[in-house]
Amino acid sequence: MERLARFLWSLPACDHLHKNESVLKAKAVVAFHRGNFKELYRILENNNFSPSSHTKLQEHLVKAHYMEAEKLRADLLEQWASIESGRSFLYPEQYGTATKLATALRKNLERC
Repeated sequence: MERLARFLWSLPACDHLHKNESVLKAKAVVAFHRGNFKELYRILENNNFSPSSHTKLQEHLVKAHYMEAEKLRADLLEQWASIESGRSFLYPEQYGTATKLATALRKNLERC
């Protein structure tokens, strides 16, 4: 994947070349494998692809959304665990802040 990324980076700055469907698909695959989902979404949303490419690109899109949701859920659970484990050590003035954060985390977890 790194060789493909280096190749794409080494392409000359030609708009026609960078709008080529094969180059765009390669960029999308590299972005997916690097975990750069914003770049993947940008490529897929701003360009047209042939119907034969739709299945594979759709798979990448769905997997990217799933991976982002899993990462968000793991981050939220990690934050929740740190709040729960440190709750007995909070000072009275910190209870309000921890409670607000816990409520926000619960709401985010319900959305996932």
